Amino acid sequence: SRHSRARDLFSVSSFMLRHMAAQLPKFRGIWVATLTGFNAQTGKADTSSIDAYARHLEDDGAAGVFINGTSAEALSLTTEERILLAEAWKKAVDKNKKLGLIVHVGSTSVETAKHLAAHAESLGVDGISAVPPCYHKPANVDALVRFTKAVAGAAPKTPFILYHIPSFTNVYFPMKEYLTKGKPEIPTLEGVKFTHTDLLDLERCNHHPLGPFSMFSGFDQSLLPNLTIGCVSTIGISYNMLLPRYQRVMDLFANGDLAAAAKEQQALNEWYEVIDRYGLIAVHKALLSHRGVDLGPVRLPLSDLSPEQKDKLLAELKTLEIFPDLKLKL
Repeated sequence: SRHSRARDLFSVSSFMLRHMAAQLPKFRGIWVATLTGFNAQTGKADTSSIDAYARHLEDDGAAGVFINGTSAEALSLTTEERILLAEAWKKAVDKNKKLGLIVHVGSTSVETAKHLAAHAESLGVDGISAVPPCYHKPANVDALVRFTKAVAGAAPKTPFILYHIPSFTNVYFPMKEYLTKGKPEIPTLEGVKFTHTDLLDLERCNHHPLGPFSMFSGFDQSLLPNLTIGCVSTIGISYNMLLPRYQRVMDLFANGDLAAAAKEQQALNEWYEVIDRYGLIAVHKALLSHRGVDLGPVRLPLSDLSPEQKDKLLAELKTLEIFPDLKLKL
């Protein structure tokens, strides 16, 4: 009958939609690598700006935040500070339910990483992430799998994302091999924050037979190239200031306008080229202070911008097409 055919068509359509959804990674969109606030007098981590910070990122349309990572000076923080920040961010994102929350728990100590992972899971975060140990390094992929299995095992209900940033860790293993060996051992292995230039490895991970995996594009300056080889999510520091412009790159690409997306990426790379010369973390702290988010100084061994450097930076930024989108209150 017509009704039975309609029911059959609905069942087939529902199956196809479920199948399509099953082929998509868990994490999508733009996730902001947050910075840590420090008290200018005491030098200790300060959570007082986190509510305003979260509102700023919500207003810009962020999918979520990646906290206690490189941009947050994670390995310069104490364990107690990292716990304090995770708790404060969880409270902030819970207020409006607009932001997801991934907590970086990586450490040179597996026991510290396990402690932070268990704490993050107790908060009910959306994911945890960890860099490989960067002092006593894993000798091979098998050792890296053992380390991350121990960390992820401390949070057995929370998706785990390896943070691959070999320019900092000097751990240069292929992520395709890591996923191949890691997924059978780590049930919660969700993907990789891929902050590296090996596009062949990234493409192979995006089309891995054990996937789909959440492969976060980790370099702001190569967002578009990474979209073309399968990325649907990204984590970066520039999204603190120019998230809507980077979202435009993703939207133009999704709509098939590659030429316009490339032009947009070019304008953003002109911005990135300028700020990279001054120090990404110090620059973003200085600029966010003109958006109502005062995060205080950086922590040693990093250095804040001098007044002269701030003036020079501002003069350079004013020459760029993206300057009005920074929305600085000067």
